[in-house]
Amino acid sequence: MLYEPNHPLNNASKEQGWIIGPSDYITSAWSGGTTTELASYPFGADFSSRQFLWRVSIASVGKDGTFTRFEDTKRILMVLKGAIQLRHEGEHERDLLPFEQDKFSGNFLTFAKIQHGGGATNLNLMLKDGAEGEMLHIALESGLSHQYAWAHNLADGETHPCFSQAVDLLYNVDGELRIRYSNSTQEFYIHPGESFFFSRKCIDCDGNISIYNTGNALANIVAVRIIHA
Repeated sequence: MLYEPNHPLNNASKEQGWIIGPSDYITSAWSGGTTTELASYPFGADFSSRQFLWRVSIASVGKDGTFTRFEDTKRILMVLKGAIQLRHEGEHERDLLPFEQDKFSGNFLTFAKIQHGGGATNLNLMLKDGAEGEMLHIALESGLSHQYAWAHNLADGETHPCFSQAVDLLYNVDGELRIRYSNSTQEFYIHPGESFFFSRKCIDCDGNISIYNTGNALANIVAVRIIHA
């Protein structure tokens, strides 16, 4: 994919929201299964040469194996389906069930072991060059709403005054959702497997995204927040 300077992700000069879906995603094979890129920044950055500031992807893991190393990269992995054990050589181990997460360095030698058979599906966030991020699982009962607060700071209790741009990605795992963000009357309808992006300059830009479960069953959403210079 070629770099596209006019894509919204590369021009976050104002508040803007949009939907991306499977037809926009990029899927490729890796030694343990497949990986599907939802988005990266700059948009269209060359993943194979590691020319990205951040990347959000979904990986299917069909067998035990060793993760590719990503030097000087922060990683967050959340299980969407199945169960997996991550063992970081000389560091720590984590057993992960659906919607549990692990944070680790891409410098680590990481081995993944499928638990209970059947494979696993993971949501992955990679961060480089000072970018920061976090993931949050939102479980929303039918007919209810959730106010997802966005801000230029993360939920770690620390301030990040040097950051000037932020992106929130809401990945719809299995629900039927209606979304609206602060200061906008526009509504977005999101189906399973689709993502809602909200991008803005993040100086003095606190607000919220309203998420409504319009379906008849529990909806699971993963919110990914990224801030960078």
